[in-house]
Amino acid sequence: MLFRSDAATPVQVPELILAANDSIDVRAGAVLEAAGSGASSSTVNLSAAASGALLRLSSGAQATVTRANASAEAGEITIAEGATLRASRSLLVDATRGTTSAGQLQVGGERGAGGSLALSATQVTLGDAGAGASGLVLNNDALAGYSALDAFIVHGYAGIDVAGSVVFGSEGLNALTLDTPLLRGVDTGAGARPVITARNVVLANSGGTRAASSAGTGTLTVQSQTLTLGEGEKAISGFGSTLLAASDHIALQGAGALRAGGDLQLQAPLVRALGGSAQTLSAEDNHDPAAVVRGRLALSGGTAAPIADRKSTRLNSSHEW
Repeated sequence: MLFRSDAATPVQVPELILAANDSIDVRAGAVLEAAGSGASSSTVNLSAAASGALLRLSSGAQATVTRANASAEAGEITIAEGATLRASRSLLVDATRGTTSAGQLQVGGERGAGGSLALSATQVTLGDAGAGASGLVLNNDALAGYSALDAFIVHGYAGIDVAGSVVFGSEGLNALTLDTPLLRGVDTGAGARPVITARNVVLANSGGTRAASSAGTGTLTVQSQTLTLGEGEKAISGFGSTLLAASDHIALQGAGALRAGGDLQLQAPLVRALGGSAQTLSAEDNHDPAAVVRGRLALSGGTAAPIADRKSTRLNSSHEW
C-alpha cells in the first residue's frame, strides 16, 4: 500500500485506518491527519492477522491490536523523511516484521500532551544507537518530543533495546507501557546509567515469545509513582544491576515472571500481588542454561532495610508488603 499527498492536499479525516498483509509505504511529503469529531471516544479493539502492517490515526481514543501468534513473516511500515503523520488524540503504528520512520509522528499537543502513541515493531531501540541498529529507532530527540504524552505504548515483538545512558520519559509522561519479552541494554559501558521515567509504568509481555537474561555492565533505573509487573515472561538483559522504583507502590498483575541478568532491586513503600496474580522475580544470568549465574534480588521499602534479600522469589495474590 502506497500513499502520496502533500501539505496543500493532506489526507484529513476524523479517523484513518490502513491495513496491509505485506507493507505500508508513506512517501516523502505525504501528510496524513486525523482531526475533527466523529471518532470513537472508547478504546477500540482491533484483531489482526499474525503478520502484517497496520496504521491508525484518530481524533478519538487509542486502539489495541491483537495478533495471535505474531509472526515476522511479513508486515513492514516505512515512513519516509519529509512525511508527516498527525493525530489530535491517538496514533498507532504496528508492523510485525519491521518499522522504519524518518518522518514526523505527531500526536496531541506540545510534547504529546493529551495524546496517546502506540508504536510496535519486531525490534525497537530507545536512544541514540549505533549505525548497525535495526528496526524502529527512537533517538533522544524523538523521545524528548513525547515526554508529555498521556499514554505511550512501546511494543517490541522480539525486544526493546535501551542504548547507552538514554533518558526516556519524564514526570510529565502519564503512562508508559513497555510490552516485550526482552528489555536489553546495548552500548552500556560500566558508567552507563539509562533512566526510564513516567508517573505510571507497566512492564509486560503480551506475546508468547520468551528470552534469556544475561548480565552486563551499567545500571538501568525505572522510576515511577506506580509500577506494574504485568502478564507474561519478561527478561532484562545487558545490565550489571536494575533498579525498579515506585514512590507509591509496585503491583504484580497476572501470571508471569521477571528475570534480570544482573542484580535486581525493587524499591517501594508497598508491593501488592493483585487478585489472581502469580509472578516469579529472579536475578539470574540464564543465557547458558547449563551454567546459570545468580545475582542479588532485593525488595526494599524506600530508604528502609530490605524486606527480602535473596536470589529469587515467587509472589502470588496472597502477598502484600
